Amino acid sequence: MKKIPLVLILSLLCSNVVKAGTLPTYTSIELIEQAKSLNQTEVIYQGEVIGDILIRGEHAWLSVSDGVNAIAVYIPIQLLPQDLAVGRYLYKGDTISVKGILHRACQNHGGDLDLHVSYLERTSLGYPQEREFPEYIWIIGGVFSGIALIGANYLKKRHEVSE
Repeated sequence: MKKIPLVLILSLLCSNVVKAGTLPTYTSIELIEQAKSLNQTEVIYQGEVIGDILIRGEHAWLSVSDGVNAIAVYIPIQLLPQDLAVGRYLYKGDTISVKGILHRACQNHGGDLDLHVSYLERTSLGYPQEREFPEYIWIIGGVFSGIALIGANYLKKRHEVSE
């Protein structure tokens, strides 16, 4: 009976030690606003892969968006999944979690903020998205079309009267 509470206490202590040793996941706002203090440190960032994948020699550039901003990610090609889906209109891209060194003003890449990645994990797959055309757009379009027809008819009659 005494072993169960002891095992429970030890497991809780060990789990806190493991959690304390992991890196926190930063948002794009935190990376941008704290870029000076986080410069040259290892960080974790998570978001959707958007835009194009730009292959440059043995590395690739990705844009990873957390829904607020996108961060430029520089990654070795061997870490890049072959079937990585990028987000576009009507398609949600893969969500990834990356770990790497944040560069506030990377001297190798034009002085911009970027993240040089050493680890990538795909956390969810991309998927097609359906966009419904809002009903109010049809109503607004109909109203403006009606106004345009009335205006055109008025101008036509006014032109006929003046001749």
